[in-house]
Amino acid sequence: MCKRVLIILLCSVLLACCTMLQVASMTLNDLRSCKHIAACGNNAAYFYGYTNTSLVSVRVSDEYRTSCVYIDGVIRAATHSGSFTYALVSVSRSNYNVIRLNADNGTYDVISLHTDSAIDSESIAANNREVFLLSSNGVYRSVISFDFDGYMQHSYSLSLGAVCLFSNGTDAYALAGTGDIFRFSGEKTVYCAAVAHHAQISDAGEGTIHADGKLVSLNNGNTIPCDSKLATMGANGVVTSDTGLLLTTAEAKTFLLNNDYSCTTSEQKTHIVYNDSSSARHAEQPLTFYVGTTIEQLKKMFPDIQTVTDADGNEVSSGKLRTNYRTGSFCIIVLGDLDGSGTLSSRDTKAMLRHQVGSQSLSGAFLEAADFNRDGNTDNRDLLLMAKHT
Repeated sequence: MCKRVLIILLCSVLLACCTMLQVASMTLNDLRSCKHIAACGNNAAYFYGYTNTSLVSVRVSDEYRTSCVYIDGVIRAATHSGSFTYALVSVSRSNYNVIRLNADNGTYDVISLHTDSAIDSESIAANNREVFLLSSNGVYRSVISFDFDGYMQHSYSLSLGAVCLFSNGTDAYALAGTGDIFRFSGEKTVYCAAVAHHAQISDAGEGTIHADGKLVSLNNGNTIPCDSKLATMGANGVVTSDTGLLLTTAEAKTFLLNNDYSCTTSEQKTHIVYNDSSSARHAEQPLTFYVGTTIEQLKKMFPDIQTVTDADGNEVSSGKLRTNYRTGSFCIIVLGDLDGSGTLSSRDTKAMLRHQVGSQSLSGAFLEAADFNRDGNTDNRDLLLMAKHT
């Protein structure tokens, strides 16, 4: 009897050891088979991806840890929020589960969704309380949220519907058909920034996204032109790379997933391209900000920037940024500031109205500042948004 118990115990120990070895043997090469890969940087750095039937998440901060979940069903979309990687799984034509994988320790939960809503499986987002999905019940796609027990919590309607969902840091966001980006906060949505409604969005560090050649702050809507293949906002400024597959930052370090699926880790370095003779650029590139951003905040974002000047070339060392200020080869655009005062007031809406009716024309930096929603046009929608913010 004792011998039999000993054999059982030994088998259990050996089985546990085999399981541990299987996890330990995984490398970044597990991402090779994924049809979609992405990066996320918050308190730690992660690369993740999925195949039809497996979810892979790699924590590359400190020691590498690769976690993999094999599922019954088909993975339709994935995201990462906080320490967790999420996957939307189609179990049948109308039934969905969500996998919630802890990328720090490899444990996971399967969340069965209890809903009669028609799920559009294109994208998924999550925060530390809920999972967010697209619903195609109406003319425009709406957003619905579920708690981690799979029960529906909230429903959100956005102007012209929801284009896609994404996570950043520990928060969940939606891109609306208008190009506006909203953060989900309980039963409410909070406006964060604006991009093109068809923008391809990728994570660029906590609080920042990379969208169509720009870094966009989700905290204040400020944008930074950046046409590099990969870009992220680090603690010490912008980090870019024209090689590799993915780039992210965390813990004052940069993590680059190379083409051979190795990972290069380095201390963050600020990299701002003021002039690039190898490509056709305008003499001045715009740096776009919202009203209220200060020169001190600008220099904190870009440690390489030493001097800001006004339109006459006089150095300005403090105060709010104003449209037509300059730094290096950049011209500063403050959205809605059409008179160069650094504020958004009735004077600006009147200037916009005069431009609309043709009695006064805006040009240069001030015409750029009039495109308040940054859709490439200056029209009544910009005027209404400006009036709303005065």
